[in-house]
Amino acid sequence: MKIRDGFEKAFDEFALSKPYILFVDGVDARPSEIESELYFDCISALTNAVLEINTTILAGKNIKIMPLMRPDVMYRMSIHNMNQKLRDNSVLLTWQTTYKDYVRSKLFRIADNYFSKQQDKAYEFEQCWKHYFPYEVYSKKGTIDNPFIEFLRYSTYKPRDILTMLNEMVEATRGEHFTKKDFLAMLSDYSRYVEGELKDYLLIYMSDENFSDFRAFFAYFVGHREFDYNFFMKRHLTYIKYLHELGRKIPSGMNTAQEALQLLYDANIIGYKEKRDDWRMYWSYKERSYANMNPPVKLGGNYLFHLAYAKAFDIL
Repeated sequence: MKIRDGFEKAFDEFALSKPYILFVDGVDARPSEIESELYFDCISALTNAVLEINTTILAGKNIKIMPLMRPDVMYRMSIHNMNQKLRDNSVLLTWQTTYKDYVRSKLFRIADNYFSKQQDKAYEFEQCWKHYFPYEVYSKKGTIDNPFIEFLRYSTYKPRDILTMLNEMVEATRGEHFTKKDFLAMLSDYSRYVEGELKDYLLIYMSDENFSDFRAFFAYFVGHREFDYNFFMKRHLTYIKYLHELGRKIPSGMNTAQEALQLLYDANIIGYKEKRDDWRMYWSYKERSYANMNPPVKLGGNYLFHLAYAKAFDIL
């Protein structure tokens, strides 16, 4: 109660004429000295406290507290009536687009601004991008695409992915303009970034040692970017036997083939495809919405490694 009283007194001193949001970042980064179970207990308590403060102490004070948190972390927390609370109290950041509609996307706007904002004078939208990327790429169907499509294929539709690729290309060249060869050369450095992002994502659930054992799983898929459920189960069984022989602990989320498949899908390492009129791919980062914050992977289906991870894990 003393802590609550302290918050009330502090916020009572605020006299804000405009609405503000106080963002709390770094919540979904687990300190290595804290066990995963205790970490989730702590952030569950923090989230419940924030929800209560926003609806009581801060109600009508023109300020709201908002922790920045990954959807998978939120769904691991023991919060009563989580779905409704997410709808009422959260903002889902999404950067979705399509290959056909990429020009109108926020991601492409960010990429174009990356170059246009560095110029001495103003240019029309897309003009700078066309100057720095004068070449074309081809899809598997043989259609001609803009080079930005390649950036989308190797990203999970996050601004940081796009900007990292651009930074790597600029640092590796004179930066006057780029070629397809420059893009391909960049992917080696980008793969290190991709693996680093994955490690940060998974260290909430496992230790550094667990992550090394988790990474060993992908050695069983070299040359098999596409696979079905039976193939996955066989490879998973071989992997589990390997860990048992070494006396190693099975990483969190990898105990069964079904658990492992869902973990890989949640982390955007794999997607699955279904054939209706035509083949359609399903990726967790594309399927996530307010109504479906934790989309399930289809069991018994056909799967595909994301290009970025296939490259990072030498699966291609």
